[in-house]
Amino acid sequence: MRLAQASPPASSPGATSTDAAQGAETLAPGAAQPGEFVSLIDLLDELRAPPPPPPVAMTPQTAGWLVVGAVLALLLGWVLLAARRRRRANAWRREALAALAQAGDDPAAVAPILRRAALALRPRAEVAGLTGAGWLAFLDATGGPGFAEGPGRALASGPYDGRGAPAPGLGALAARWVRRARAEGGR
Repeated sequence: MRLAQASPPASSPGATSTDAAQGAETLAPGAAQPGEFVSLIDLLDELRAPPPPPPVAMTPQTAGWLVVGAVLALLLGWVLLAARRRRRANAWRREALAALAQAGDDPAAVAPILRRAALALRPRAEVAGLTGAGWLAFLDATGGPGFAEGPGRALASGPYDGRGAPAPGLGALAARWVRRARAEGGR
């Protein structure tokens, strides 16, 4: 069965026989010559696979992405550093809360824990000399009410009276003070 017939190139008016000969020379090697019959299978045999595409580059195509990556890396480093500083700055809180959990409502055990926490929070000159009503007023001013009037009153005399009687609610009040108390700089 004849599917196609290669025809000679159409000659334009004014074309010479040398132009037709040059056109025949441009045919692919093994291709049918003008006037020969070509089957579909012969045409399929002449097909070649397209060349593979070039490999995809793994680097960004613009410098802008490098800048964005550098800024994101710096931002991540800053966030991690700030979190580390905050964790270190609040280490006294974690220690105080753990000690208060063991102390319960015993004024003799809670008093030194609050004193150490206050010394970690404020300058020694401001905290070390406070006693009695002054100490309770400081605790009320820095962490909320409940010391001058409430279960915190036991801190003024409880550690020194020798009875060791628990003051109900003192441990929870002290833990609340540790969570709320802020230094002058706001840490």
